[in-house]
Amino acid sequence: MALGNTPRRETNIAVEASKSYVLGMRFIQQFNDDSSDPVDLTGCTLRFVATEPPQRGSTEVLNLIAVMDQPESGLA
Repeated sequence: MALGNTPRRETNIAVEASKSYVLGMRFIQQFNDDSSDPVDLTGCTLRFVATEPPQRGSTEVLNLIAVMDQPESGLA
């Protein structure tokens, strides 16, 4: 899955209507030697926006601020 911050890069997540779901994200920094460290998200705001597909009008259906469970570990 590729996440982006521009409309040209989409991530499609299909869920059933009237069902609950949870989305967790962990942000890591990848280094040239294949090692990685979590990105400290302390003080950051992460917004999750979901829209209908373009063929259905691209109507915004969700716009939420993420809960930072463990910001120092890169977990939102």
